[in-house]
Amino acid sequence: MAEMGDNLGASLEPKPDRGATWQNRTSTLESSKFFYKWLGVHHPWVGILLDPRCSSTHFAGWIVLKSPLLPNRQRKPNLGIFRWIWNFCAKCQAPPIQFDSLTSGMVMAIAARLPLPRASAYDPPMADEGRLDPLGLGSVADRIADSYGRPVRARMRRVRFLSTMALGGLFIPDLAGIEPAVAGDSPDIAFERVVIECLARSNSSDVHLDSGIPGVTKAHAALLTKSRLSARGYLKSPRVFGFFGIYRPLAAALGLNDRSGGTLAPGMDVLEGLQADLKITGLTNFAHGSQGVQLIEWLSKETARALTHGSNAFSPSSPFVETVTRIANPGAAGPEEKKALSALLSNPIASSHPQNDQTYLEILQLINEIDTDRYGDVELVDFLLEVGSLQVQVRMQLVVDFENFARDLTWAFAQYRYLASHAMGGVPGPSALQASDVIATVAGQIGKRYQTVVNRMQQAMDVGVDPSLVSKFSESFGPFAEVSSPSEFIELLMTHHTSIQRNKAPNGKRAWLEDVSQGWAVRPLFSVTEKPERLVTFVHPYRLRAIANFLEDIHV
Repeated sequence: MAEMGDNLGASLEPKPDRGATWQNRTSTLESSKFFYKWLGVHHPWVGILLDPRCSSTHFAGWIVLKSPLLPNRQRKPNLGIFRWIWNFCAKCQAPPIQFDSLTSGMVMAIAARLPLPRASAYDPPMADEGRLDPLGLGSVADRIADSYGRPVRARMRRVRFLSTMALGGLFIPDLAGIEPAVAGDSPDIAFERVVIECLARSNSSDVHLDSGIPGVTKAHAALLTKSRLSARGYLKSPRVFGFFGIYRPLAAALGLNDRSGGTLAPGMDVLEGLQADLKITGLTNFAHGSQGVQLIEWLSKETARALTHGSNAFSPSSPFVETVTRIANPGAAGPEEKKALSALLSNPIASSHPQNDQTYLEILQLINEIDTDRYGDVELVDFLLEVGSLQVQVRMQLVVDFENFARDLTWAFAQYRYLASHAMGGVPGPSALQASDVIATVAGQIGKRYQTVVNRMQQAMDVGVDPSLVSKFSESFGPFAEVSSPSEFIELLMTHHTSIQRNKAPNGKRAWLEDVSQGWAVRPLFSVTEKPERLVTFVHPYRLRAIANFLEDIHV
């Protein structure tokens, strides 16, 4: 029998979860003697006790309300809580409950029988929260960015990781047959952990928490506890958030690696520049006994050990640790390597939209001509609107128009959550919506914002932008083309948000707001305590800052 601890006497509220399933934090009742002992010792006024016979009876246990008796025994416990319990069970369509009175010395208790748990006809698994992109705007922003920055992704910051991937490609395919100690581990991720720990052990000022090195905080944490970076202690989803995961699309678009991760001719050109700067030989011609071959053999051996051990096992005092650090340090590329990386970025594999490729190369050249240290995406878009060709200008104006639409929707969504967070009952009434300048303003202009984006997308089709972009945008946001009132706009917005969450992979996500009888109530996790302001920055990243970062790293 589990012990009856203090939690047994805690004030508990029976809550149905996904149907009429009861949540009871209780222990078993061994005997009435033990029950009276518990009742006389614990003071909270309500608790829940499971009956040990619940498997053979129609009820699961007792809700207990107790109250100290006055000497004249005239004081009675408050029965209001049991009226609430009765009503609650009725709403849950639970079986009727039965009340009993118990007296023990100076304490009187009233106990209500709990019905056995009842499940609904279908009890779906609890969906994740789905905190990213609640309005489904991000996929459209990505498609717009594809029209001029296809090889690059917004999460990319340091182009020199391509050199490290080219180096790993010299031996990673040969390790494909090794059985990893940890399920899901792979040679590329094991090599990545070796590299990241080498960087974390470096004293270089370029290796810090904000240096754009994925996973370096995990490596620092492991070193602080005098342990090694391991598969279980590394990133939760390294294939997404590790540097191989982040930069693999770019490496593929530039022809750096093949499908198995092996290094192709453009990657060998990068390694030629790398070894020229580091004054080592053998990385590309594999001369027997050369420094380059020794480095490759050491990395191959330690990557294999990391796979079979589940954690790094290399000697921190090995001279190769410093060599790996010099190769992978994102801010330490030499002039020859920079030239090779610059040539690599300027020669992407042709896509099915040649005008998009031409626009990317033009943007690459224009950004390279200015000092972008203090430029964000907004400033870079303004710059390109001024100096770019027609195909650049149309794409940048599309960014501006779509962001105006996205800012308004995001602002109104935050404003409603703010109103709901402060409303009595959690739902702002029609008068509150009418009184909100934000919601009224957005409701009044969102249809015009929508049509402006559609018109710009149609114009962009004439300069090579994918025609399917218009249909994707219209399919998702077409209902916002005609909005007659703030209340209608909010209903559209909340229905749209719920649909976006429900259709997220793999099994859908929970909406941030719940549809109740009076309207939409915000869940506490997504409440807004301070009145939101309309963003002056972009809602979404547009890869221009990532391109600028690349060019800063390889500027000779």
